[in-house]
Amino acid sequence: MTDILNLTAPPSAGNAAMPDGIWPIRSAATLSAAVDTCRKSGQIGLVTGPSGIGKTTAARAIVEALDEAGETAHYVMMIGAANGLQPGLLRIGRTLGACVDSNMGAADVYDAVAHAIAGWRRGGVLVLDEAQCMSDALLDGLRNLSDDMRGRGLRRGIVMVGTSDLAARINGKVGRRAKHHEPLRGRLYMAETGPLLAEDFAALSRALGLTDAGAADAVAKVGAGRGGLHNLARVIDSARKLAGPGKAPAASHFRVAMLGQGVAS
Repeated sequence: MTDILNLTAPPSAGNAAMPDGIWPIRSAATLSAAVDTCRKSGQIGLVTGPSGIGKTTAARAIVEALDEAGETAHYVMMIGAANGLQPGLLRIGRTLGACVDSNMGAADVYDAVAHAIAGWRRGGVLVLDEAQCMSDALLDGLRNLSDDMRGRGLRRGIVMVGTSDLAARINGKVGRRAKHHEPLRGRLYMAETGPLLAEDFAALSRALGLTDAGAADAVAKVGAGRGGLHNLARVIDSARKLAGPGKAPAASHFRVAMLGQGVAS
């Protein structure tokens, strides 16, 4: 993982050391830096950005890379059904392997989650995706959990990943609970990454070894279109298979792949 600790500005695409298998785009670089910082410092953080820019793909890959490196890292998808305090903590607890069930009250589930995290062999990180689904009660619970770990002298990072709606809620720009979230804002590392730009696609094309200008143009066109990186990942996979092992796909491979995947050419 990268050692970026000064996060006053998001890393540039292709200008940050990225774990293997993670695309060198700004959204992934920003998330990688945030996870690394929170993991090392025991901080709670929030990374936001629009849909389709690879946040979920990067979050899963970063956690997988940490796990393969022998670090403690867990990924949880926070769905709408897990937006309350008890159901949200229950979903987290089950992912962590804590002894929790739906008959337990919120306080008991919280204690089980805290016990599981405190028992990690060394500092680790919990990555919560689709965090905009979480309720204010769950945000309060995570803040308390982070404070609890730091109070015990334990470095246990928490990184929430979601849309800008959550950042607006925490910052008091929507709703009427600005003061309510002041304690969280005072503890929170926040980073925002915007839509994918030409530099992202150029960095990705370099990483893929694309020398055909038409192939690079196809990457940018698919990535900027409807479906964003979800479609681009499918098209790149198909184009690479068409090109054959060890060969960089050409524009012709991308045209066939786009047609086969139902992506407009």
